[in-house]
Amino acid sequence: MRQRCLFACLWGAVTAKVRKALCRGYDNSMDFKQSTIGEILDSEREMVMHGADRYGPYFVNAAELNSLLGTGMVKSIKGDRFVFALFLGHVKKYHTLALFSAVRLHRVQAVMNLRQVLEAGACAAYAIANTDPADFADVKEDGTLDPSQKLTNKRYEWLDKNTPEGSAGIKRVKSAINESGAHANIVTAHDNFRVNFEAGRFDSPFFDYDDNVLVMSWSWKTGQGVKVYSTG
Repeated sequence: MRQRCLFACLWGAVTAKVRKALCRGYDNSMDFKQSTIGEILDSEREMVMHGADRYGPYFVNAAELNSLLGTGMVKSIKGDRFVFALFLGHVKKYHTLALFSAVRLHRVQAVMNLRQVLEAGACAAYAIANTDPADFADVKEDGTLDPSQKLTNKRYEWLDKNTPEGSAGIKRVKSAINESGAHANIVTAHDNFRVNFEAGRFDSPFFDYDDNVLVMSWSWKTGQGVKVYSTG
């Protein structure tokens, strides 16, 4: 199934021997409690704080790139580029959430946040050269703003023409998200579902089952969500 391959990053083609090699040296023995809201909150903090121990360079890559979105990437912004600054802040927020969601074992949430990163990043890239706020929303008769699809298409056409490699990278990652994680489906529903035959019950925990290869692949893809904008 194409959808499964996209979401699991070719999981079916990775042998048990290769998976073991990928995970060697990472501490994935931590037991995260999730019986109460308090336990969930404590566990999620521990998941993030021990991200490097659990997923090694896959987490570190995304975390280091995330830090560039703060003070490491932009020296100054002119006042007439405020729309760029607006979307850069949006990128930073949702990239952080995507990274947190991946290591906190919420894979669907991770890819949905990553989609926000890609779309806001496309707007930010366009806003560097196109400063008119009217390129981002129409004003309706009642005074409310309408971020119309027509304007969205206009921005993507500009990106296709002026930064073709970067635009292609955005489309490639968005396509994977749209086909595998943007909507509820039987593949992603398996992330937090197991049949416990011995106990005679279904198990559906709050956290997705911890699959190192899946988490590492989406952590890496989260990092690529930042790197794609430096292409072209």
